[in-house]
Amino acid sequence: MSSLRRCSVCGAFVQEDDQFCWACGAELQPEGRPVQPRAPAPPKDSNRETQLALRRAHLAQHRGRIAEAERLVQEVLAREPDNVPALSMLSEILRVRGDLVEAVAVAQRATDAAAGGGAPPGAVAHARTQRARIEETVVRQSAGTLLRGRAGPLAVLLGPGPVWYRGRNFYLLLAAFGIAALFLAVVAVFRGDLVGYIWLCASLLAAGWSYQDAETRREAAFFWGLVVLGLGPFGLAIYLLITY
Repeated sequence: MSSLRRCSVCGAFVQEDDQFCWACGAELQPEGRPVQPRAPAPPKDSNRETQLALRRAHLAQHRGRIAEAERLVQEVLAREPDNVPALSMLSEILRVRGDLVEAVAVAQRATDAAAGGGAPPGAVAHARTQRARIEETVVRQSAGTLLRGRAGPLAVLLGPGPVWYRGRNFYLLLAAFGIAALFLAVVAVFRGDLVGYIWLCASLLAAGWSYQDAETRREAAFFWGLVVLGLGPFGLAIYLLITY
């Protein structure tokens, strides 16, 4: 039966023929020989730590805590700049936050890193899909600006916008209110009501201003003059939303 002795580092009992302490991992030397310094602790599993951080970031993003998710992803990228899942998640976070230019740039980094090898299976296809979706968002939200001066005022009027109050449905709603108000104003004029005359005078002044402004900008002044004249202040609102 082997005799027991103590580890000179942590004091735990060990067998006489043991070469390492089972408690602290220090190297054990035979009696009468100096004890070697304690062995350094093994490094952490960086891959496991990265996976845990990305899972926490995904959960935070799913719960709407965008700032926390971005912080966790940036911590991963500080250790592994070419981590494809982290880059893809960061590009999605930037897209949600509205920083579309930077989102496209990060998505391109994810695609390049995935194509360089060493990425998880399917990472290349996922990165490319992510980049295509972000680029489509950029094009769709910039459609109102791109159409102006290229496809004519009617296409601009009915084109999609980056926000709800610059979109097709909102313009159509304003146009419907303008037509209804014009009808009521005409009826009021036939009845001799002062309100009808005030509405028509306001529409005429708004049409004149929008005509001059569109003429200065070289943006179909005759078209906008007629639109504002017919829709009154509602037409002027449409013109201002599209132009400014």
